[in-house]
Amino acid sequence: MSGLKLGISLCLLLGLGTLPVLAHAGACSNASIKGTYGDQSTVTQTNDVPPFFGELVGTLRFDGAGAGVTNFVFARSDGNGAPGSLTFTYAVASDCTLTVTWSNGETFSGVIVLDGQQIDYVETSGACCGTPLIRRGRATRVHVSE
Repeated sequence: MSGLKLGISLCLLLGLGTLPVLAHAGACSNASIKGTYGDQSTVTQTNDVPPFFGELVGTLRFDGAGAGVTNFVFARSDGNGAPGSLTFTYAVASDCTLTVTWSNGETFSGVIVLDGQQIDYVETSGACCGTPLIRRGRATRVHVSE
């Protein structure tokens, strides 16, 4: 392969490899994430000895106006787990960052990516159920609500 072709190929490859991390294409608002998203997050609770790890899988439904509901199943490394459901409020800034507050007081910050098809987030409240924790997750659009 000639040097020019190799250079063009590398430029294209490197350029295309950055596309998935781009934020929403235009200015964002609460309506940017109206619909249902499949959600998965990983949890580490740090003051238990030994610390426990958990996984949460479920859905997030955003109404496009700042309110929503999550339905989930939580499984812990100690064998415990349970289904749950919580309501939440959210606010999306024009730069596609968002904050979410669950009805149990947990708070999250995140960013809308892939033109509204995905949300990446971390917990910012740092505690649930009386113990410190670390949680991060990703939600992917399932469908748009009517």
